[in-house]
Parts: sequence; structure tokens; C-alpha cells
Amino acid sequence: MHTHVRLAILLGVLSVGAASAPGFTIVRNGRAACRIVVASPAHPAERFAADELRRYIRTITDVDLDIRMEGTAGAGPVISIGATRRSRYKNIKVESRYDGDDAFVIEPFGADLVIKGATPRATLYGVYALLEGIGSRWLLPGDPVGLQPGDRHDRKRTVANIKWTALKIPEAPDFPLRILQSPEPGKLLDLAGKRRLNIVAID
Repeated sequence: MHTHVRLAILLGVLSVGAASAPGFTIVRNGRAACRIVVASPAHPAERFAADELRRYIRTITDVDLDIRMEGTAGAGPVISIGATRRSRYKNIKVESRYDGDDAFVIEPFGADLVIKGATPRATLYGVYALLEGIGSRWLLPGDPVGLQPGDRHDRKRTVANIKWTALKIPEAPDFPLRILQSPEPGKLLDLAGKRRLNIVAID
């Protein structure tokens, strides 16, 4: 009986801890809860990463996140993408094992969320990893949305709240070369990026 009581207490503590778990809120009650910030000037791949994040969040939630250049972000939480001053001040480091390494980190820091890669391309991969973390999936080339759990391919379904709850996600590919081979590589470039590959080869 005492064992059952202790187990019940433990489960109660765990449930309270899960309910109060920290996280970074991206969309709350159908409204933007943050802005996206890129460096000034931003590398083209990092600007594209910001555009992709906004595009898919808009598709999932019908909410537009503002993209601001650093220095114009204003008050409130931000998603910092790439080599911004903010990521340097917060001393966010990405371990790079070789030239062109696609390692990246997604790390909450204070009120902000930082996505930073060892390269600009790796930063884009970090954005796709974040989108996967909140439920997006890209199963086919050219998928315009990213499937959400339970949507049954209903492209009109939107959600009102999105929260990133992981504390820190570092990712580094096991192999320097990650290849997608196809007789029509042009159609697969977008999907290769989302799967964090770095070469598309022609059969």
C-alpha cells in the first residue's frame, strides 16, 4: 500500500513538472508570439531559411511572423537565425569538425530561440529540424505544406498554438557526403535540403 501511495505521489509530481515544462512559444491563440531576426546583412541562405520558417508557420497556423534585420527587431522574444550579433553575444557555439560541416544547434537562451549552423546551409537545416520538431513532414518532392500529425492531408487545417519545448538540439551529420540520386535531380533539390542532404546526383 505504501508503494502505491509513493507511486501516486511520484506520478503527480511528474505530471506537474510536464505541465510547467519550459519552452519557446512561436504562436499563441492564433497570434504571433515572436519575431524572426536575421543578420544585417544576412547571407542569402540564412535569409532563405527565415523565409522558409515564416512560410511553413503561416501554412500551419495562418499566422505571419515578421522577419526583421537585427537592430530593428524591437522588444519581445525572437527566433535568431544564423550569424547574428545576438547569437555571438549569447556565445552560442557550433562545433565544426571539418570544412563545410553542416552541424547546427537550436538553443533557447533567455527569452529567445537561437538557430545557428556551422555554415549558412547548416542554419537552413536547423530551421527544417525545428519545423520537423513541431510536426512538419515532407514526404514527396514539392510538398507545399509539410504534413501535420492527424491532418489526413487536409491542407486547410490550421493550429492555434505552437511551442518548441526541447531544451537544446545539437545535430551533426555522421557523413560529410549525403547523396540523393535521381534521373531528375532538379525536382528533388528542395526535398534534399529538407532531408539535410548536400549532394544530388544524376543517374
